[in-house]
Amino acid sequence: MRTFSFQSYLTKILVSVLVLLLSVVGYISFQSNTQYLNQRDKTELVNIANVLLQLKFEPTTHDAIQSPQIYTGSSNTLLYAIWENSELIITNHASINYTDISLGWSEKNIGTKRWLLYRQQDRNRDVIVGFDAIEHYRHVDDLLAQMMWPLLIAIPFSILAVIITVKLVSRPLHEMQQQLLQFELHRFEKLELSVNVTELTPVVTTINNLLKDLRSSYEREQSFSGNVAHELRTPLTTLQLELDNIIQAQPDIEPVLQPMRRHVFRLSHFVKQLLLLAQTNPDYFQGQLIIQNPVSLIQDTIIEAYPLLQQKSQSIQFDYDEAKHWQLKLEPQLFRLLLGNIIDNAHKYTQPGADIVVFLQQTENGTALQVDDSGTLLDGDKFDQLLRRTYRAEQAQHTSIAGSGLGLSLVQQIVTLHHARLSLARSCLGGLQVKIIFPAVTTHYSA
Repeated sequence: MRTFSFQSYLTKILVSVLVLLLSVVGYISFQSNTQYLNQRDKTELVNIANVLLQLKFEPTTHDAIQSPQIYTGSSNTLLYAIWENSELIITNHASINYTDISLGWSEKNIGTKRWLLYRQQDRNRDVIVGFDAIEHYRHVDDLLAQMMWPLLIAIPFSILAVIITVKLVSRPLHEMQQQLLQFELHRFEKLELSVNVTELTPVVTTINNLLKDLRSSYEREQSFSGNVAHELRTPLTTLQLELDNIIQAQPDIEPVLQPMRRHVFRLSHFVKQLLLLAQTNPDYFQGQLIIQNPVSLIQDTIIEAYPLLQQKSQSIQFDYDEAKHWQLKLEPQLFRLLLGNIIDNAHKYTQPGADIVVFLQQTENGTALQVDDSGTLLDGDKFDQLLRRTYRAEQAQHTSIAGSGLGLSLVQQIVTLHHARLSLARSCLGGLQVKIIFPAVTTHYSA
């Protein structure tokens, strides 16, 4: 779907309409003034011709007749000639010949100039008057120039006025956009515009109603997840204790109750993971990330996992540069939960005696936390499916390995919360490699 800016789109339309309107007004005004100039010049020539037709000459020789002062302009811009009984009486241009000029209006070259001519007859007198056509059109050009300057000045100011008007009109839209961009799911703040716009009021009201419904739904979901998890944990713990007591009191029936005990343990673990998933949802997480050295957190998590690893005679190492001052922006408890889940998965899905190595490395894109194992129980072709919620590898489904399929999904959620990136690959030890790249800590943050 093509995207566009409403403000830019409206500005372009209004500017186009404004320029078109000013152009049309300018064209109409130019046409009107040009017609006025033409009509004025023609009226003046007609008046001059009428005066020359009425002019009386004394019965003297033609050479003695002087040119009457009937036009204030110079002879370079005005042409006139009078014939009476086909005989030239007076003229200011020797090259003119009335037989070459038709009655009424015409435009001809006489001498070296172009003339706008008017010829009129009355009984035995013939009069031709004319204006310099170049001078006439120069007046039109001057008129056009006089009209263009106001237009050239008006257009930029008009465009500026349109831009300012569009910004003022679209300010409520921009304000609503900024509030929506800063929207956080766990806050559900209502949209409030500084100016009430009639057209936007239904939109704002609808969005606020949706936010209200979303908040209620979120609160119900959070309440449901927490209540169900807590309500289930208590009876499951009680059931597990009862089974342990029965097995302790009657050891001979332990083989019968052991599968039930294993399923109860798995269900308890599943409920715990569901509760953690609800608590660590990045959209609703309200905790804060702090800058901390992760080395001690990694060491503590490995120490806690060591007894569990000993059950399958598995070894674990921590490889990092001790001389480097490591810093990550993290939430300590969630970071330990993340690493604990990865180590727990490595313990479950590797054979007895397997090796597990935890790396802390500096990369071009940030700091990498990497866990490699030498397990042989996972199919490398399906590593990408391990992040799917409730998915368990086929090898795990057909063995007695306890799990809910939520471990790596929980890890992915915590990774997202830390703005990090998670990837799965075949490790150099032959098993699974889980690599998390945390963003670099810049000087913008303070420890």
